[in-house]
Amino acid sequence: MSGPVRPPLTVTTASGTPSGRPITTIKVSNGDLTVSGNVATIDTSGSGGTPGGSTTEIQYNNAGAFAGDAGFVISTAGGGSSTLVDIGGMRYGGTGYGAQAITLNGTVSLVADGTGQVVLRGAEDGGGTWTDTIANVMSNANADVATLRLRNNAGTYKQANISLDGSSDLILENSTTNADIDLKVLGTGQVEVENQTTDNDTTLSVKGNGTGDAVINLNNPSKAISLICDTNQKLKVQGGVNTFVFDASSATGGITWPDGTTQITAASGGTPAGSDTEVQFNNSGAFGASSNLTWTSSNQLQINGTAGGTRALTVQGNLAEPAASIQAQTAGTTTSQAGLALSTGLTTGSRAAGFGTGIEFRAGDLGFAGYLAGTIKTEWIDSDSNHNLLLSAAGTGSIRINDEYTLPAAVTGTNDYVLTAQTDGSTAWAAAGGGGGVNFPLPLGALDSTYKYLNIGTAAPYGINTGSVAAKEADYALNTRPRAFPFIAPASAAPVSMSVIQDTTGTGTATIGIYSSNSDNYPATLVATGTYDPTSTGTRTATNSLSTALVGGELYYFCVRCDNNGGNLDAINMAYIPSIFPAWRINEDDENTCLDMNNITSGTALPATAAFGSGNSQDSNRPQMWLEF
Repeated sequence: MSGPVRPPLTVTTASGTPSGRPITTIKVSNGDLTVSGNVATIDTSGSGGTPGGSTTEIQYNNAGAFAGDAGFVISTAGGGSSTLVDIGGMRYGGTGYGAQAITLNGTVSLVADGTGQVVLRGAEDGGGTWTDTIANVMSNANADVATLRLRNNAGTYKQANISLDGSSDLILENSTTNADIDLKVLGTGQVEVENQTTDNDTTLSVKGNGTGDAVINLNNPSKAISLICDTNQKLKVQGGVNTFVFDASSATGGITWPDGTTQITAASGGTPAGSDTEVQFNNSGAFGASSNLTWTSSNQLQINGTAGGTRALTVQGNLAEPAASIQAQTAGTTTSQAGLALSTGLTTGSRAAGFGTGIEFRAGDLGFAGYLAGTIKTEWIDSDSNHNLLLSAAGTGSIRINDEYTLPAAVTGTNDYVLTAQTDGSTAWAAAGGGGGVNFPLPLGALDSTYKYLNIGTAAPYGINTGSVAAKEADYALNTRPRAFPFIAPASAAPVSMSVIQDTTGTGTATIGIYSSNSDNYPATLVATGTYDPTSTGTRTATNSLSTALVGGELYYFCVRCDNNGGNLDAINMAYIPSIFPAWRINEDDENTCLDMNNITSGTALPATAAFGSGNSQDSNRPQMWLEF
């Protein structure tokens, strides 16, 4: 204050209460003091009053005054992620706390209103990325049980639990009396039980409680059958009325049938029919026998027909396997007898006199028969009228004539071959004279580990040697359409590989193929093929995946294609190589050197049979290509 205090000094509130006099000292706390002349003013309107309740209680407006509540407190004033707030019997906040009950054995409830739902989901409010959501139901220790309980609030009591017990077993439990556990899928889905450990067995155990039976009931609305274990080591298969019991308790347990009889072996019981040695058969549910079907003590099965009757034996197979297999002795023995001996039983007579056939082979009404005539001196085989007779040896076997001449294998390469025979009994196929075929002779040099490459791109008569003459060199552009270039096989062998020179890189997979020629000297059958990667330049080699041998001097075709942009190959300029295919006009610039095959729109493989129905002859540069033998 300025100036001396003039007693008597009076201090009072604006309303006059309280009031004091004489006053010698004025103290201001939690307010503002201002002095104007002889008047000192204390202003307390900008400061709080006294908090209500006890320490840590969060304040609220209680009719215009501060008040606290012992059920709404700051339990930990962490100033951040460790701050904890207690409301009623719950504690919230703090890392690792979330929301938890703080009363003894308290319960935490998440309650939605009406038909609302309680949703557990992830979020991104803290800056993370929401992907999977995991809800943990945790117990305290290994011996404790973690349980997810499903139950109702009102009405008839029902409850189900999904628990991880102290033995680490997962238990799915329906605690409602006489209620089921249903596993359902939609559409073609399956209910699967699988062991998570690789190569471990999976065991599905169906247990009865105490002395109760273990039952598997297979059913739908119209069909049902049950598998029951009601006795140790016995399985009961039970239908609506009948029951079969499989006893696995011992080797003699057997099968008990619905009529109460038990069978312990594959077949047993009954009294054989007929006489001794007669083979048994089912005759309307009983054993039957016939004197025409016997098994002798010398291990022989004898089947006798009757005069004027049907065939004594009919063996009928299926399309997948032979009707019968007859072998004289065990495989691997060094001596053998005939596998099958058939005869009419006659030793004299003639075919014309009705001697008959010793053996007949038929397919429906077609076939052929083998005859024995006279005194078993002459043998012949002929077919039914207007039908072919096929002689075929299996595997690598061959067909011999009069045990002196062995027929060679099928002709490979080209047509128009004839069979030749030598005095030593050898036979071979040889090209027929007088025209037809190509048969262009080439010097067939010796092939060894060093001199093993032959260039069919430059070889006569369809190519030329370019040497280093730039004018004779060109590029061949790879694409999806193969073009067939003729060449004469330089050796009688299967090529190990085919190689080209990749001038510019491409993409995808390139495929090389060699085709034989047909009777019209056009491409026919794929006899060699392989693929290579065109993404690098230089020599590129495709390993041959086929084993067919080329025939030296015969006409073949080679081609190259790519399933994408294959780049360019080194080639011979078309202006320097022979024109061998017909042209559509008279023009010196339209001299065709190859044949366009059908375009291949997908995949990398060449067709097994050359297809050029939509192709035509073309004037094209001829790729350089080397065969390795």
